[in-house]
Amino acid sequence: FVFPNPTNDVVIIAVNQDYDIQSVEIFNSQSHLIATHTGNTGQISLEELPDGIYTFKIKVEGRVFYKRIVKI
Repeated sequence: FVFPNPTNDVVIIAVNQDYDIQSVEIFNSQSHLIATHTGNTGQISLEELPDGIYTFKIKVEGRVFYKRIVKI
């Protein structure tokens, strides 16, 4: 669903082609919101972010999924 993990740059978010990603919110390890992406976002660059653990809150067709990503 979200790969590669760990990553050093771009993360790909894959969902069934019948569904659209409504938004992706990225939180740092202190649970602070650091980025929001709206629309059908299939790729997100983490290049500007420091290494660490991030939580992605992904909204798809009214459902919410959480995924932890490690940036190295």
